[in-house]
Amino acid sequence: MTRFRPVSLSLRPALLLALAAGLLLPALLWLLAEGLFGAQLGTAIERHRAAVLLMIVVQGWLPRH
Repeated sequence: MTRFRPVSLSLRPALLLALAAGLLLPALLWLLAEGLFGAQLGTAIERHRAAVLLMIVVQGWLPRH
């Protein structure tokens, strides 16, 4: 029988996972819903919010020069 060994993450991967779970996934889901349901979701300002959050997350992941 195999024993379960807990995996401990360092701070950086843990923060990246938290960022993905907290910002990226909700933004992607919002954009998917926007594509599927369009005008039924509400005003343009509310629909635009997910796109802005997604751009902020992607810019944070881009390498800095």
